[in-house]
Amino acid sequence: MLDEKKWINLENKVAIVTGGAMGIGEAIVADLKGCGAKVAIFDMADPKDYVEDESTLFVKVDIRDKAAVEAAVAQVVEKFGTVDALVNNAGVTRPRILVDYYKEQPQYELNETDFDFMVSINEKGTFLVSQAVTRVMLQKKSGVIINMSSCAGLMGSKGHSCYSATKAAIHAFTVSWGKELGPFGIRVVG
Repeated sequence: MLDEKKWINLENKVAIVTGGAMGIGEAIVADLKGCGAKVAIFDMADPKDYVEDESTLFVKVDIRDKAAVEAAVAQVVEKFGTVDALVNNAGVTRPRILVDYYKEQPQYELNETDFDFMVSINEKGTFLVSQAVTRVMLQKKSGVIINMSSCAGLMGSKGHSCYSATKAAIHAFTVSWGKELGPFGIRVVG
């Protein structure tokens, strides 16, 4: 029987949430735990009021670093035995325009540093964590990857062209990986 406080029973399921220390990620972690899941939080920021217990693990990890990501996923498997779900929530934006057309605020013109920052976290990080987790899911031929995107990825957003492009990439990852991994029992949704 499903507990009235749970909208889905996730007892004995293991989930990783990137960017799980604050904001939307923090809410996702709380909801997953409330439904009975064991949750690993991947973030560079420390979660507030964090206490490691039998159902929670925090791993400070830069998701742009392949070796660090692989080590973090290994920590999750060591503690919980597997990974059933991945929520690719980590994402960043820096409001920037392509060109400072009025020549009034050049600091808001998109530059390589901002571009690399957004692409490396939003796209590369999603790719690296998904790849490492998929290797675990393939062993048991089951799992789900949830990619958090944005309507900006489909419609664009004034002042957020780079962020929008990264979210369009997340949509493309989702559709493509769904086709690749579906035959192996791994769902990929956004």
